Amino acid sequence: MGSPRRLVALFDGTRRSIAGFFGASPLVAYPAAGVAALAVCGVLVWLVAFQGGSKSTGDVAGVQVSPTTGRTTTATATPGFAPTPVETLVAAESGTLASAGSNEGPAAESSMRFKIPSIGVDAPVTIRSIGSDGQMGAPNGRFDVVWYDFSAFAGMGGYPGEGGNAVFSGHVDYHPNYEAVFWDLRLVGPGDVIEVVLPNGTSVRYSVQWSETISHESEFSSYVTKTGADVITIVTCQGTFDAATHNYNSRLVVRGVRIS
Repeated sequence: MGSPRRLVALFDGTRRSIAGFFGASPLVAYPAAGVAALAVCGVLVWLVAFQGGSKSTGDVAGVQVSPTTGRTTTATATPGFAPTPVETLVAAESGTLASAGSNEGPAAESSMRFKIPSIGVDAPVTIRSIGSDGQMGAPNGRFDVVWYDFSAFAGMGGYPGEGGNAVFSGHVDYHPNYEAVFWDLRLVGPGDVIEVVLPNGTSVRYSVQWSETISHESEFSSYVTKTGADVITIVTCQGTFDAATHNYNSRLVVRGVRIS
């Protein structure tokens, strides 16, 4: 019984001392209490705002196609991409040659724009070439869309409007906790229009046929293979975010067919 009484007495004495301090020195006590409260609030805000959210390599990073046939290698689930020094020249719509960025460093500018009116997307397009490792590199930033140059892989990919499979990607979100260009891509459905504005100002328009959520471990080469029609394929992240790897456990794939 003695210990509880001593604790009560100690608590009561502490309470009286604090009250006496506030009563005797209000000009010092109240500002000090305010500063302490602001410090606690600042720590709480930091914890909420800066934990979680995907890194800039968390969207298509890890998607890989076969460097040989384009059909046998399964997609990997690595949290980043394997940089390659390969640099490829691709023909722009205007007839000039532009240097396409590889997986190393920022993606190259393309002078194209990418639009999905139904979800308010109107974004610049950059270019990444697919090197011998088959790795699809990440977009430059929050609002960038990447077009992938698959010219090193027979039967895969294609430039928009030229009869192949034009493959694009973008982030679904961006660190820390920002909605990115394809945040609402999951809302796109059959019949929605996708438009690619080419460097010469002409537009290639596609109508969405289907969308599909696949595991990040799914074989991905079949989605970027030419189909015999003039199509577009878009990929972004989907599913559950892993804060440890900064990656999602699924991919969202959208397919459209050219209408004009």
